[in-house]
Amino acid sequence: MSKKASYYNEMNETDKEINHKIIKNMNKRVNYLKNPRYKVNKNPNLFSYINTKQEIVTQKDQVTSVRVTPKQIIFRDYMINGIYEISLYVTNATKLLQRIKILPPAKQEFMIAEIKYPSIDEGTIASGMSAILKIRFNPSSLAEFDDQIAILTEDHILKVPLLARKEPPQLDLPPLLDCQSCWLGDHVETSFVVKNTGGEAGYRFFIPGMDYQEEGGENVIHIGNFQLTPVEFFLSKGDTQVIHAIYKPDREGEVTEEIILGCDNQTESKLKLMGKGNMVELKISGIDETDLEQQSEQLKKIFFNHPIPNQPTIRKLILRNKTSVRVKYHWSLFTTENELNLGDDQNVFSISPFEGYFEPNSNITFEISLKSEEYYPLFQFANLIIDDIPFESIRNPPPSLLAQFENHNTIVIGANSIKPSITYFEFELISKTALSKVESQPPFYRFPVATCINTLQKYSFKLKSNNNSKLKYQITPVHYGTALEEYIQQKEGVFQDEQTIELGFTAVKVGTSHIAYRIDFDYADSILITIYANIVAPEIQIDLPWLNYGLIQTYSLESRELSITNISVVPATVKVESMSDQRLVFNRDPIDLNPGQIVKYKVEFNSREAETYQDFLSFTVEHGECTVLDVFAEVQTPSVSLNRLNLHVDTLYCGNTYTFDQRAQQYIVLQNLGNIPTPFEWQLPQSTEKYIVQFEPRKGVLKPKTNQTIKFSIKPKQGGQLNELFVCEVHGLQYPLGFEMNTLVYGLSVEYELIDDQAHVSSKVSVHSKSNKSLNQTRQSILKSSDGVAEPQIKNQSMEKLEFFNCFINKPKQAKFLIKNTSGISTQFSLSMKKYQPQPLDELQSTLQDDFDAKSRTIKFAESSISKSVNKKGKITQGGRPVILLTNKIEKTQNFTSEAGQQLNKQKKMENDQRHYLSNNLGVAVVFEPPSGTLNAYGSVVIQVTAFNDICGLYEDTVFCDIRGLTIKEFPFQIDIKGSPIIISPNQLGFNYKGDYPSYELGTFMRNSGSITREFRVQNTGPQDVEIEWKIYNLGNTDGKDFFTIAITDPPLGSDQLCDVKFIANVPPESTEGPFHVTPQRERIRGRREKHFTINYQTGISGRYQACIVAQPRMLTSDQPIGEVALYINADTITPKLYFDKLERVDNQGHLVKFVKFSNGPNKRQQKRLVLVNQQKSSLVCSLEIEGPFKLAKSSTNSPQKYELEAKTKNEVAKTFNLVQNSHMELEILFEGYLPSDNQNWPLTYKVYNQGLLRIFFANGDEQIIYFEGVLLRPYIHLNTSGIDMLEGPEIIDFGNVREEKILSIFISNLSTVPAIWKLQHQKNPLRTNIVETTMTMLDKEEMAKTDDPSVFSFQVTEGNLLGPSTMVHTLPHATALPHRITLEDIHDLGIIPQKIQIIFKPKEEKMYKSKYRIKVQDGPFVEFTLKEKYDGDLLLIGKDCICIAVEQLLFIIFNNIRMKIYDNDLNCFQSSYFLNYMEISLELIVNHQQFFKKQIIR
Repeated sequence: MSKKASYYNEMNETDKEINHKIIKNMNKRVNYLKNPRYKVNKNPNLFSYINTKQEIVTQKDQVTSVRVTPKQIIFRDYMINGIYEISLYVTNATKLLQRIKILPPAKQEFMIAEIKYPSIDEGTIASGMSAILKIRFNPSSLAEFDDQIAILTEDHILKVPLLARKEPPQLDLPPLLDCQSCWLGDHVETSFVVKNTGGEAGYRFFIPGMDYQEEGGENVIHIGNFQLTPVEFFLSKGDTQVIHAIYKPDREGEVTEEIILGCDNQTESKLKLMGKGNMVELKISGIDETDLEQQSEQLKKIFFNHPIPNQPTIRKLILRNKTSVRVKYHWSLFTTENELNLGDDQNVFSISPFEGYFEPNSNITFEISLKSEEYYPLFQFANLIIDDIPFESIRNPPPSLLAQFENHNTIVIGANSIKPSITYFEFELISKTALSKVESQPPFYRFPVATCINTLQKYSFKLKSNNNSKLKYQITPVHYGTALEEYIQQKEGVFQDEQTIELGFTAVKVGTSHIAYRIDFDYADSILITIYANIVAPEIQIDLPWLNYGLIQTYSLESRELSITNISVVPATVKVESMSDQRLVFNRDPIDLNPGQIVKYKVEFNSREAETYQDFLSFTVEHGECTVLDVFAEVQTPSVSLNRLNLHVDTLYCGNTYTFDQRAQQYIVLQNLGNIPTPFEWQLPQSTEKYIVQFEPRKGVLKPKTNQTIKFSIKPKQGGQLNELFVCEVHGLQYPLGFEMNTLVYGLSVEYELIDDQAHVSSKVSVHSKSNKSLNQTRQSILKSSDGVAEPQIKNQSMEKLEFFNCFINKPKQAKFLIKNTSGISTQFSLSMKKYQPQPLDELQSTLQDDFDAKSRTIKFAESSISKSVNKKGKITQGGRPVILLTNKIEKTQNFTSEAGQQLNKQKKMENDQRHYLSNNLGVAVVFEPPSGTLNAYGSVVIQVTAFNDICGLYEDTVFCDIRGLTIKEFPFQIDIKGSPIIISPNQLGFNYKGDYPSYELGTFMRNSGSITREFRVQNTGPQDVEIEWKIYNLGNTDGKDFFTIAITDPPLGSDQLCDVKFIANVPPESTEGPFHVTPQRERIRGRREKHFTINYQTGISGRYQACIVAQPRMLTSDQPIGEVALYINADTITPKLYFDKLERVDNQGHLVKFVKFSNGPNKRQQKRLVLVNQQKSSLVCSLEIEGPFKLAKSSTNSPQKYELEAKTKNEVAKTFNLVQNSHMELEILFEGYLPSDNQNWPLTYKVYNQGLLRIFFANGDEQIIYFEGVLLRPYIHLNTSGIDMLEGPEIIDFGNVREEKILSIFISNLSTVPAIWKLQHQKNPLRTNIVETTMTMLDKEEMAKTDDPSVFSFQVTEGNLLGPSTMVHTLPHATALPHRITLEDIHDLGIIPQKIQIIFKPKEEKMYKSKYRIKVQDGPFVEFTLKEKYDGDLLLIGKDCICIAVEQLLFIIFNNIRMKIYDNDLNCFQSSYFLNYMEISLELIVNHQQFFKKQIIR
């Protein structure tokens, strides 16, 4: 044979690709699973199981394979014989084809009209498809119907309820119809209003136990004593019906009848009709305190014993109503039995109450009153009449009433009904009158003290009667002498019970007197009252026997004082009189003196001409004697003279003082030539403008026969002729004394010059009038300086007028001029303005007064690191000297010395002065410094003129210069002021005044936060009203327009430029729709007032906005132009947002925060802390809201602003914050999830995801969302019965045929991170006995033959706590290559080792054992497995065939692994150790299946 070529042993590309696919398929894991339809073997469901099997579910369950819509069929608003249909959708909710069977409803009203399947094959529904059932309802009545449809699926039976519900009627008819009470023989009608608040229905009344009959064709039903109408009625929803019930009782007591109200929806309601029959019975219970209940005879006569005339006498009659109903009554009074009398004027008897009602089972007390003026007996009759009651209703009538029944005689009085009135009781009233008794308290009276003669003395007596009747009285005096006059306040009258009378007398003689009065009454006996008194006369005493004034001056006033004493025991009235011509002055009013009282009395003498005066005073005592005093006085005239009548001097000079006394040739002397001292006083002139005079002494008293020299001084102040008269007033002389002075006074001259600021003029020169030098010599000496060198003269411009030009508003301007005194006379000057006079300043002390003394008070600062120092011993001491507060006094004593400081002081003073001077509200104030002063002889004064202003324009005025001794000098004044009085008020918060125009930073705000308002103030510094109108120009948005217009023109003549370029500013358009608005837009600002304006800022777009608001002021009083006012305003609008801080693992883009909750307890990932920071330039007000199974456990913030929208309780977590800039809030978010027992929201699965979010609502309406994701984790146990990684073993673990003992191992792994608390439990598997043998399968036969004995199986571990996640069962490599040996370190790195459970099988008998076990996990899904084994004694007969099979399996595994390693071109790892490792793994697999051959195979 020829050798084949080598390429024949190689595979072509097609074969290689096929072999690669084969090898790849061999590496795939094969799961031998059943069809999901038959994964769980169950017997088919039959319709016979509907009422017996537990697999029946309702529409509320969620585990059915089909879903019905709606969950139940409800028919509403149906009528009889109507046909209604509703569609029922049956949807396949699984992934497999489902077959259903439908059981129709049982009742004839329901039926399945049509069944429409989604396919041709009836009874089957594909996945997601629906079958439509047309459910038809044909009601036979308006009642409610209940039924169901049963849907049979492959695993469950679903019942769908069929309901017919018509809205039931709702009547507000009470179950008890109370027809009230009625008298026997009468009837009562009651109406009941019924309202239907439910569905419409028809109704009819039925009598229980009787068939329906139409009674006489009327819509009325009769039952017992009751009658109802209407019998039938129909009510829609909201309708009402009135039911009338008539009750006619035939016996006394309560009567009830039952009646049925039937409805057309086959429901009924039982009602009760109730009525009460009444009878009346009245009884006399007693009169006054006497009980008449037990007396058999009826009271007929009522006596009134000993009544008093005109006084009511009352007896009380008690009547009782012995029935339980009200009885109407009234009384009838008459004089005779046959005569009726209804008039009250003739009735002396009255009854109260006269008419009314007897309440059920109650008593009424009637007051029978007698009041008469007669003495003889009176007789009347009183009958009690009951109304509106039939005769048949009276029970136990009295004898008088029985007689009325027999005679059919009734009296109808006061009745207004068709029923007769019945006289129930008849009484006779009998009375007799008597006289009253009156007494006086007291019966007589004696005055305790003596009384004055001719004085009225009176006393009040009280009359008392023994009853309340009215009595007439008359008082008559009974005299017991002629020296008395009686007094009666009221001689006659009428009184009742008590009366006060006033009686008295007047005596005309001294001694003891008395008088009696008799009082007569019309219905009482007369009484007598006597009054006694002791009569005396008053007497006085005067301390002086006469009144002597001595020597007095004419036309003067002298006074003397007397003491008057009442020495009697009674009061005295004294009257003083004089017989002179009114020269005695005293109080002429009467003097009242009590007994023993002393009074000081003043008498004055008004002298006139010289005379010797004599008179007398009479003191007359009323009702007493008269006392007379003599009056004496010697009146003389004063005699005073002056030594000269004129004082002549040739010449006087202004400013010099001239004195005239005894040293001079001419002097003044006063001489008193009389005998009495005489006062004198020199009168000074009121005006001191021309001269000043002095007298020494100016006033005094000239003693008799003496002289007084007067020192006279005069100082002229103005030049000219002096002709004056000087007067001295002498007391007592009719005309004053005086002298005349006539002389010539020389005056002064003044000049005015304008000077500049550098000019210096001395004003410290003066001229003394007492100098011996001549005027020319004095003038030359003044013009020389102190060193003997003459001062050069300053040549200034003569001042004709005063002008101020180029002045600016609120900027004072100054000028200076000189006032020169060219005469040798010192004088005074004053400067003023005609119109623009400044507001006068207060005194300097009041403006610069300190609030406290800086020397006595010091300021100590709080202890801090600055003010403390440490001594050598380590103690902290207070360092430094105390700081003294800067006050106005310090500024005056220790003021600035530098030039800048002096300038600052000058500016401060100027500002204060302007604010004060311009308070004259004229706009201009001209201040002169000094405004007035002394102008020395040959001296000069520099005047500084300061013009203050706060208004613009050209103003004119006149300056007045008043020099004492000269006429007033006038100078024209003119000032021109430019500028505007309207300014933005300084020192406003948020304003920047450093630029050309003020700017206002409004701040940073959130968008859509509403209108933001800010106020600013505009001040009118002038006194006149100004009107302004604001215009707004937005900045930053020019819309492509130019700011300037360039104009190129020809250059001016003589210029070397080619052209002339001018930039003309363009007026920007006014903004009307911008974010800024000023209110009010136009406003009038009064003078010296400040006006508040509001800037409204509102926008919904974020960004920075700038604008300029401009106002053009306009004066209301003139058309002068005023400068503009401008203000820049800026504002920022932001979108609110909070930023994360101090939180890891947060998706900042989506703001996703993840949480994890374990079913068996808390963990660290269940609660997280969020820190949200406000990194924006504005405060953010926000509130929190959490959705989903999450909870805000705790919240806090470091923001100093607390903002709570709602009051929270003590344990409530704050959800509203006000975060300032760079502040944050900390939130503790807890993932609550659901309870592990809530299988609906947390099913028994490994993971359940819950979504939630945190909504942050800002004050402007914006919202920020942070998403939450919560994972609910349960422990998830995975059972591995094969022992091979990623290879699921069978659920039924078969031990095979075992003779003695066999051990197998299973593994449980916890696939979740939640610790699994597990426990192994045996599950009972009852035998099935209802299976026919011919239909048994192999599984059924095995189930019939099994033995469920858990004692033959023993487990190494039956419970425990398995942590997770567990590693897989590493009995096979991870890949198809041979791995390295797995060590303990590898296992530790991989995770937690699965729990290995060894199962030992020890059979007891030769049977087949089969038991089912469940591994139950706390709060987790369970797993089940079945152990199956069979005891066989012939197992040892198995031979080498089994060994060969085992070896063949081992070799097959090894071959496959080696082939895959060759395929991966990695043979370096094929070593003996790895091979032995795989040998052990493969042997372990074989041992798991064939435990019996373990030892033999290893050998």
